[in-house]
Amino acid sequence: YLSVYPFVRSLEWYLLDPQERSSMLREHGMMAAGYKDVRANTISAFNLSGGMVFGSGTLTASTYTLSGGVVAGLLGAGTATVTGGVSLTGTMNATTLNIIDNGVLTLGSAERIGNATVLDINAGTLALGAFSETVGAMTLRNGGVLDGTGTLTAATYTLQGGSVNANLGVGTATVTAGVTMLNGL
Repeated sequence: YLSVYPFVRSLEWYLLDPQERSSMLREHGMMAAGYKDVRANTISAFNLSGGMVFGSGTLTASTYTLSGGVVAGLLGAGTATVTGGVSLTGTMNATTLNIIDNGVLTLGSAERIGNATVLDINAGTLALGAFSETVGAMTLRNGGVLDGTGTLTAATYTLQGGSVNANLGVGTATVTAGVTMLNGL
């Protein structure tokens, strides 16, 4: 079965306090929590600009555009692009993860991103906090930031300008352009 319904946000919605909107979205989303037999949803494109994605099933899309909100569920393969403040407490198994245009992806615990994911931090920030994360490859460019006290491990690191304030695990690092500040270990 497929259930689709519109969720229209009026001007009044955006004038509400952000905490109140978040609470309302969470309450709304929890109404489906009793339907645990729904395990997967596949769509061509997914956009999160606020609110929360959660549940035990896998949401799979060709593209994920994440400009705000919380990912507390499981996102499957596809290309994910972070352009705003996004908290990742669930799991993201994207094939490619782009953090661009001052977007900030904040991890809520360790190992939230798929181990084979190709990570591109292009003028954005991956905020590890104190958590460890493993990805397939990482590119840091155009003033991108890897932040926190945790460790990011990748087979390859391509450094093209930015700041590494976190720790890098064992892997091959190549500086191909720009200035990259290494402030971690």
